[in-house]
Amino acid sequence: MAAKYGVLVAAMLVSASVSLIAGEQPTVSKTNNVRVLLDSKCHQGAQHLGTNWPGTCPLCGHKGESPWKGKRLAGLQSALESNGYAFEVSDITESNLSTVSILVVAGRGDPSMFSINEIEAIRKFVQRGGSLLLTANHQGLVAPQNQLTKALGLPVTFNQTTVGMDRQKIELDADHPISTNCKLGLKIRTSCTMTLTRSPHATVIASYSDPALGVFAVAVDRPEQAQQAQSRTVLMPSSGHIASLDDSKTDLWGSADNATWMLNIFDWLAFKTTSEPTIR
Repeated sequence: MAAKYGVLVAAMLVSASVSLIAGEQPTVSKTNNVRVLLDSKCHQGAQHLGTNWPGTCPLCGHKGESPWKGKRLAGLQSALESNGYAFEVSDITESNLSTVSILVVAGRGDPSMFSINEIEAIRKFVQRGGSLLLTANHQGLVAPQNQLTKALGLPVTFNQTTVGMDRQKIELDADHPISTNCKLGLKIRTSCTMTLTRSPHATVIASYSDPALGVFAVAVDRPEQAQQAQSRTVLMPSSGHIASLDDSKTDLWGSADNATWMLNIFDWLAFKTTSEPTIR
């Protein structure tokens, strides 16, 4: 029995060695030890870290430490950690993404385009089965998001537009599991519009009430294919609603059903829920 066990272990070690030599990447954990990394260079991440603080607020004249540092995403971080997720705001590198299950890019400004190394790190992450939450925002926080959708072949283009709060009436797909327990709807301050290209893997999960504005959120469920594990992506044209303290000092995270909807998105991205319609 011992000899047999030893042969089995040896075979497993040889198999593992061959995989490493062949350059195979381990697949991303779907439901266990789910780690979430939020891009430190996106608007929401930089505000949370206080790295884009000019020292004096051009609007209210506040001086000293950033009023958003450590507070911007406090609600998001607390909710994720309370639901078994690990959360961090960090740079996008292959090393940092190696232990991550969900990557969040929340509104990169147009000057902060992705580097070649960042694009490659994200591409490899998705190929291993990593999930992506990609959000643009109003005009001026759009171009890097389009750079990434093009690189990953995602069926969405974010438009250089600004949709103000007076036009933010969003209708959720009540049959999708992401909309579970979201009867109060969403509260959005600003966003852009986006254009969806027909895709068999894309589902519209939210739309503006105004048909002229079109789609608000899309879920992409890519099946496993050659050289790529199954992965999921959610795309939307707003990122401010994840903030506990947004640019107007409003707690959008705690408004309406924003928090519930976003937690449902993370559960879907982590494969804790399916894409099947909710039974009502």
